Amino acid sequence: MSGAPKPRTTAILAKSLDERLNLYALAARANCRLTYAAAVSAAGASVMSLAPVAEAKIIYTPAHVQIPRSSFFLLDFDSGPKRDFTIARGRDCSTSGCASGVRVDNYNNSFASNAIAATARLGYAVALRLGERMGPRRLVTKGARMVSVLYGTPSHKTVWFGQWGNGGKGLKNGYLGLKFMLNGKGHYGWARVSVTVKNNRLNTATLTGYAFETIPNKPIIVGKTHGPDVIVKPATLGALAAGANAHSTWRTGGAALDEP
Repeated sequence: MSGAPKPRTTAILAKSLDERLNLYALAARANCRLTYAAAVSAAGASVMSLAPVAEAKIIYTPAHVQIPRSSFFLLDFDSGPKRDFTIARGRDCSTSGCASGVRVDNYNNSFASNAIAATARLGYAVALRLGERMGPRRLVTKGARMVSVLYGTPSHKTVWFGQWGNGGKGLKNGYLGLKFMLNGKGHYGWARVSVTVKNNRLNTATLTGYAFETIPNKPIIVGKTHGPDVIVKPATLGALAAGANAHSTWRTGGAALDEP
């Protein structure tokens, strides 16, 4: 399991996987109206009014959404008609081997300031830890892979990339650092995601909650979910935020892109 694939092979597979995951993001945008209508219909009057949001400092939404294979999740901080981010899971193969992974992207391209804390401009998403801060000093990018695994290569090596991969151990309760636009101003938030590995393959990717700071341009304390400055949304809204189940079998070319 040690070692790394040839740089050329890795680059080709990484690009191929990114293209596949980007297709999921595009599909998510195409289904925006349907997903939002379903969420509003189910949430009804329980959607929070603007008043308590304005008075709060942190809005926390509990959730437990396992992102299905070959699918995506639409993350929306403010329960508005426009989603903020997509978290997509996919797999792609070539003659040189297979790669599977999870990626997070700015959902709405018109919001150029929506971004993800990353290791480099074109690098992997940082897995922030409980108690850290997400704010203006973080290096960000519009889209980044969280984890990817390369396997089935001619050398029979399996290689993990990204902090959520954790060298093939997976990661419990890593935090995405996120920046998004609300009423024309930048706000900071986080999303808690756990990744599990089984038989040295990507097994599950689960979103277990997210939060944002209501004061524009103010850093947020990662993982904070209680206190006098926190409002907790109903858990049902966390489950409704993306309608992930409606997109659990997205297909292309007539074949499901499921992982083994």
